[in-house]
Amino acid sequence: MASATSILKGASTEAQNNMSDLEARVEQLTTQLAELAKSVSGYGNGTLETLASEARRMKDDVADRSVAIASAAKDTVIAAEGDLEQRIRENPFTAIGVAAGIGFLAAILTRR
Repeated sequence: MASATSILKGASTEAQNNMSDLEARVEQLTTQLAELAKSVSGYGNGTLETLASEARRMKDDVADRSVAIASAAKDTVIAAEGDLEQRIRENPFTAIGVAAGIGFLAAILTRR
């Protein structure tokens, strides 16, 4: 049974990794769109405006998705925390035993 701290850290790390990945993708998309806009700028203002509008729409879409993913990650962490608290309330002696066992193992491992 994992500790609350490890579950929360794992979910938080996963959320941060997802956010970092989304930010990197947005940055890459922005760079690619800027390069595309430069390459087609000779085709006229109408085409450029269309591309700029599409780029703004795509940016907003990516921003909305990143907010949704961050919200889902937050909900997952909250649910994991609630589940862990419920399990501890249902089996307090087991939780104490697991915590003591983890502490004992940590003490043995750090002693060396």
